[in-house]
Amino acid sequence: MKLFIATLILLSTSAFADTSQFCSPTTIAAAISTVAGKSQATLASASAISPGPCTTPPPPTACQVIPSATAGIANFKRYAGSQTVRYGGVPRSVDVTKYDSVFGGLAGLKWPGEYGLIAMFSLPTNNYVSLAFTVPDNYMTAPNVPVPLFGAYRTGETGNAANVSWSISTSCGAFANPAIYPSSAVVPGCFKNRTLTGGAIQWNGNSSTTCRLYGGQVYYLNFANIDASKVTPNGGTATSTKSLGCSTACSLPAHNFGGTWNGYVPH
Repeated sequence: MKLFIATLILLSTSAFADTSQFCSPTTIAAAISTVAGKSQATLASASAISPGPCTTPPPPTACQVIPSATAGIANFKRYAGSQTVRYGGVPRSVDVTKYDSVFGGLAGLKWPGEYGLIAMFSLPTNNYVSLAFTVPDNYMTAPNVPVPLFGAYRTGETGNAANVSWSISTSCGAFANPAIYPSSAVVPGCFKNRTLTGGAIQWNGNSSTTCRLYGGQVYYLNFANIDASKVTPNGGTATSTKSLGCSTACSLPAHNFGGTWNGYVPH
């Protein structure tokens, strides 16, 4: 019996024309049930077996590796893993690839997170931060949504060691200016290069077409101590904005600042 079931699984899964597809255990069980009454000869025919309600997974998101034009830095890669970030001087270990981990606060809030929170990074000069987040489905369209609805991120006023470039994109680590490169994964209007202390990037929900985000979509908040003016969708180069005071890692206060979303809960 075990051999029969194993044969069914192998035959049913080998029948998929598209090898990028996958089936859950439930789907495989359904396929077994569908073909259980068929003869051995019929099972040998791939065309006789329905793959069932399989789905194609989304392609993995490869984070951009940006070539460097700065001596001593080969390239800029995504800052990853569990890292120490300070909040009001208190160190916390957070996943620096996930927005909700960095800006969710002690309550673990989902995007847009805790209003006013400042995350103080000690960012290695060969890294950029790319925080993945998902906008809730009805966040921009709920009956009680503020009009206008917007928020902002800025370089904090205390502890900033070098100029910061910001972007919000649909893929990880995208810094190509969409005003120059329309094919850029950066959302139009969601790009600021080499901001000084207090420099901000603003997202919008329902009152502007500039840096407009949509419910149900996955985005990345990207920031780094780089000049991104020569970054392209497929490469280009970036230059470090590090100063003499931060040769290997620069303090970067990322501030979840401003906007009309404070206190807003869609319902």
